[in-house]
Order: sequence, then structure tokens, then C-alpha cells
Amino acid sequence: MNAIVSLVHFCEADGPSVMFCTQAFHENAVEDIADCLSISSGRHSPVSDHIEGSKENIPFSNRKDPSNVSRSVPVSCASCSFSIPPLDTLGVVKIYNSTEIKGFRTNDDENPMVTYVGSRYPQHSQLYAAVRQACVRSLSCEFCQGREGPVLFGDDKNGYVLSYMFKIKDNQARGFQRWYSFIFLMTDRVYLVASWPFLVSKFRILATNLQTKANQMFERENAAREGRHDDAFMSRSGPLPPTSPDQFLRRRANQPLRSLVELLKTKDLFIQLHANFSWILKACGKRLQEKHVNDQKLFPNSCALSQKTIMFLDPINEFKMSRNSTFYQNGEFGTQIVHLKSLYDLLGISNFRKLILNFVRDNQLIIRSSDRDITKSVITVIKDLVPSNCCSVIEYENKYQPRTKCNILGLNATTQIPNEVDKLIICLLDILLIIIIVVVVVVVLFVNLFLTL
Repeated sequence: MNAIVSLVHFCEADGPSVMFCTQAFHENAVEDIADCLSISSGRHSPVSDHIEGSKENIPFSNRKDPSNVSRSVPVSCASCSFSIPPLDTLGVVKIYNSTEIKGFRTNDDENPMVTYVGSRYPQHSQLYAAVRQACVRSLSCEFCQGREGPVLFGDDKNGYVLSYMFKIKDNQARGFQRWYSFIFLMTDRVYLVASWPFLVSKFRILATNLQTKANQMFERENAAREGRHDDAFMSRSGPLPPTSPDQFLRRRANQPLRSLVELLKTKDLFIQLHANFSWILKACGKRLQEKHVNDQKLFPNSCALSQKTIMFLDPINEFKMSRNSTFYQNGEFGTQIVHLKSLYDLLGISNFRKLILNFVRDNQLIIRSSDRDITKSVITVIKDLVPSNCCSVIEYENKYQPRTKCNILGLNATTQIPNEVDKLIICLLDILLIIIIVVVVVVVLFVNLFLTL
């Protein structure tokens, strides 16, 4: 899985800015990183190794890009700066700037051919442009209702992005809040959609942790400011609290922008982010894996035979299948559709496309059959095509349920669809069972042999 995870921030001075990103390198790219970077430690451990920066701008990419050598890193303000302390001096107050340390390198113990690299920017020019565009869009125009939360956008050229936007409190920021977003960028749109529940849950946990720390610091600073408020007002020294909406929207006077590390009082913040980003990349890559199966039959040949004819009703055009679909029934476990390829083989390409098209258009999908097991198996296969939050399922009912209650409905074969239901918003798949009973007659012949003496 090729993807990159980033933390981006809407800076009051610079606008949308990329703060930190982590990406995985595979096979020969690991050797390229080792050749280009000066690594002081060769340990293979979960702890990230610091990458010492040099005067040259060295690319973190699977293939070397000569144009990156001359490209200078944009100068950023303190609010969106990337700063980390050395691992062996975490107890020291001094914080090193990003010009001294370029980032982290984490080796995968389970797979030595994979290395996770964390830095301020991806050094490959095309990847940098894609991340930069995702940063601008996620912080300016692509956000969900209420602004905080996940949203998916992208295209084939620049990749597809899952952005999780959140805000944290800051007494020195405009409006007492700062906007951030975790973005997950990759080229495989189907994989990204399938990983939506996993990624959203992990980003929500990270955002909640940052917000909790920021809220604690916000309350402490408010309490300290209230103690000094009377003295500051009488002596006319120090900034006064905002007394109008216009003053509230502006940043406090004489208050410099501060980094996220200073705001949260967490010196190893980017170390923690890199560790979490690396784990997310690894775990997300292991969740879903493609498997190529050659000549695999739907059910074993030893199962009892039953023929089932499937008829399909399109909400726009009614049609019947040109051929009957035959499959097998297991007497012990019941009839089941084990994966999407099985359903594709049974319906055919034309009917399968219409089924999927109606489902993704948010038409109600109704599977009607007297076989409860096959109805549930079809629903199980189809519902995995969309995120779990976008799918409401009633597996088997004897009475029709409206689309407001579910968008996938399993019905008994005798259940009728009410006439008042709009046929343009439903997609009906009827499974009619025609059971062929095979009677095997075993004839036992007894032959009497008479021996005549």
C-alpha cells in the first residue's frame, strides 16, 4: 500500500501549511535512504532514529529526482514549525530546529524491506505538490457539516484524500482556536473508501488527545491571566481582553505565534505523531489484502444439487436474465455467497453493474427469497462496498420496511412491495427456488444359486 499521512495547519501568517508527514519506503528505496542520509544508529527497534540534516536537500523518494536538490524548503513561522528534541536528551529544555534535524526513520521489525520516514515535507516534487494541494483543499474548502470531522475528496491525477479536520484551543490565537487536519493521501480510491472506518477512528483518537492537552493548557492560562488581570488593568501594561467582536477575531497584540510543541508543552510531540502515523500505515496496509484465486468453484462438487433461477428488477428498466444461474447448496451449512466474485458470476456483468449502480446511488436494495441463508450472505457481501456508517441493514423481514429505516432489506419470498412505494428508488432482486429432488433407487438383486448334486 502506497500512502502518506500528514498533519496540516491553517496558519494565521502563512495560511494552509504542511507541518509533518510520514511515508513508507519499500525494497530498494530503503537502500537509497541509507545511502543518502547519515544514520548514527543501525538498530532495528520500534523507536524512531533521528535523521541528521545536511546542507544538501536530499530526496525521500523511491526514485531520485534531480530537481529536488535545488528546491529550497519554504520558511515557516513558529505556528507551523516542525521542531523535535534529540531522543537522548529529552530531559533537556533545548529544542532543536528543523534545519538541524530532518526527521525520523523507523524500521519495521516484521518486514526489513519496509522503512517509515517522517519529515516536514515529502521530497519528491510530484508527491510534494499532491500533499500541498490536499493541504490547501482540506483546510479551505473541503470539510463536512460542522467543519470538524472526516471528508473524502480527490481525483486520479493528484490522488484521493481522507481529511479529518479538528480545532484546538489557544489563548494567543485568533478567536482562541487553531485549525488542524490529519490527511491520508493515496492513489487507490477503492482501498481508501474501504479503510474509511479504520482511519476515521484512529484520527479521532489522535485529535481527541491533542484537544485534551490543549484544553488543559487553555484552562491553566486563563486561570493565571485572571490572577494578573486587576494589576494589568490598573497599570495599563499588558494586553486587555477583547471587548468587541472585532477584537475577538483578531490575534492579541504583542502575542507572538507559538508552535504546537510550545502550546501543548509536549517536547516529543512529533516523535509521538511519527510513531502513530507509522503504525497507521502498517496496520491499514495489513487490514485489506488482494488475493488472486484461479479456477475456484463456488461450492464443493460433493454438495447436493439444486437449481435456482434469479430474476432482477431494475428501478428504471425491467428485464430478465438471459440465462439461468446455477449454483450449489451445502446441506450442512446452507447456501451462501462467499464473496463478491461469486455474486458477479451468478448475475452476469450486466445485471451486476445495475445492482451496484443502484446501490451506490442510494436506492434501496431489496433481496427477496425464501432462503434466509442466501439472503443474508448476499447482504453481507454487498454491504462491504460502502463504509459501515453509510449502510443500514435489516437482514430478513416478513414485512416491507421503508428506505428511511434501511437501505438494504431482506424479505421473505411471499412479501409484497406496497403499491405506494416509488419503484424508482428501490432495486429488487428476487431469488426463486426451484428444487430438483433426485431420488436414487438402489436395486438389490438376490441371486439364488441352486446346486444340483
